[in-house]
Amino acid sequence: MHSTDRDPWDFWRSRILSDPLAANSYAALGEWLTRSGRVAEATAAWSKALTLEPDHESWYLGALTAFDGWLQLPTIYPDAAAVEESRAAYGRGLSQLIELTRSHPALVGLALRAIALRVPFYLSYQGQNDRALQEQYGAWVSASLAAAFPDLAALQPRQLRDRSPGDKIRVGYLGSHFHHHSVMKSHLGWLRHADRDRLEIYTYYAGNRWDDTTEQAGRLSDQFAFWEMGSQFDPQRYAAFCRAIWADQLDVVVLLDVGMDAVMYLLGGWRFAPIQCATWGHPVTTGLPVVDYFLTSDRMEPPQAEFHYSETPICLPGLGITYDRPPIAQWSAADRASFGLPADAVLYLCCQSLYKYLPQFDRLWVEIAQQVPAAHFVFLASPFPEAAAPFRSRLSQAFAVAGLDFAQHCTILPPQSQERFWQLNQVADVFLDSIGWSGCNSVIEAIACGLPVVTLPGDLMRGRHALAILQELGLTETIATSLEDYQQLAIDLGRDRFRRQRLSTELRSRADRLFEDTRPVRALEAFFGQAIERRSRQTSPIVVA
Repeated sequence: MHSTDRDPWDFWRSRILSDPLAANSYAALGEWLTRSGRVAEATAAWSKALTLEPDHESWYLGALTAFDGWLQLPTIYPDAAAVEESRAAYGRGLSQLIELTRSHPALVGLALRAIALRVPFYLSYQGQNDRALQEQYGAWVSASLAAAFPDLAALQPRQLRDRSPGDKIRVGYLGSHFHHHSVMKSHLGWLRHADRDRLEIYTYYAGNRWDDTTEQAGRLSDQFAFWEMGSQFDPQRYAAFCRAIWADQLDVVVLLDVGMDAVMYLLGGWRFAPIQCATWGHPVTTGLPVVDYFLTSDRMEPPQAEFHYSETPICLPGLGITYDRPPIAQWSAADRASFGLPADAVLYLCCQSLYKYLPQFDRLWVEIAQQVPAAHFVFLASPFPEAAAPFRSRLSQAFAVAGLDFAQHCTILPPQSQERFWQLNQVADVFLDSIGWSGCNSVIEAIACGLPVVTLPGDLMRGRHALAILQELGLTETIATSLEDYQQLAIDLGRDRFRRQRLSTELRSRADRLFEDTRPVRALEAFFGQAIERRSRQTSPIVVA
């Protein structure tokens, strides 16, 4: 056998056996295994190399590369088993990565690089309680930042600043999406409707986009600071931004969107104020030990919600947000042909990001189509068009098993502009909410367009947005109690045009209840005052009325 035909394992086995204490052999094996996608074996090889030569920094990077492959969560899963396999692999990889960085102090800089480049965004789309994994990740982030920037760690406040009677509460909002984005649609109202006689607002934007929404946030703030994230993490610029936040001596910090991207973990891992809150710009616990409270909605939270959070949940009234009415025009000229959709179909709009649709629910669309032959499901290849191909492949197979043609019953449209998205809502017949991760902005906009919404509340807050919205309207007949009920509601609405028209009329007449509700903002401000009082006296728990 020529050397080029030799089994690679035989080559590596002989090389290691010839000198079992040669760290470079294990490192070379780790490199080969990493390139081959054999992550578990690669990390074992890299770990052996580091055990033999713990000061070889380039091998740390190799180990992190292997772990990075392990920590990459898929966007689209081929089947339900893949969800559990991915979750288990992530858990193993995270534990080993944490142990590796703890065991080798020289790895601190590379751990920082790993945090800056990777965020466990897709973990929360698996539909499970992520608290334990998030706490593990959050503790590691805070510890890594403190080790990498000991001078910054010393700046973290321990006590409230001295305030004179009547002094305004100094609140800092930190976010990476102060631009036209769902985070601002839902949460900019906290700034817009704030009591400026009571609050002094500081806004810190760590992002890459600037538009009219950014300008609005600046006008709504007493002070506005912008840190433009580049393609490479710059420790000096990052440290300067952090120092500027500490210099403002904030009373309260609100982290708007931890989990959406890596920069918010880099910022969220510090204590910038004696009272720190996260909220549901990304509706999952941060796991960060320096975050005290999670600002949420009393309508959206299920019973025993405290077990889902490392923070103490604070349930604000209603939806928990103050939402401005979207400027949706009624386009009589809008038609299905402009979207390439069939004129005579019952159009079910399924407009959530494709990674919200888990494979265990694919059968629902098939069974609806079997009972409503004219059914046509409209998905959006958003926000990542590359997810469309694996999603189409998976759903096509589900339809084929039932003897149905995917192309006859489904269309995946490209991402739409805001105005075209609203037009799409107006030509659809039924909005089918994603199960496990409910729509919020999209559901509110569908209702403003008069589009009936079918939803199945989940076990976690992020699966209960549409439930809360429909409850606020007092229109609950399309809230399902089970998968079977969800399916039947979708079928019944598809068959009954007059019921759809009645629901559309009722939605339009009640939609105003969703907009300009300032109760959450007033409750939020009351909470800030109570939290400061409690922090100064360390007395009874806070209750938000």
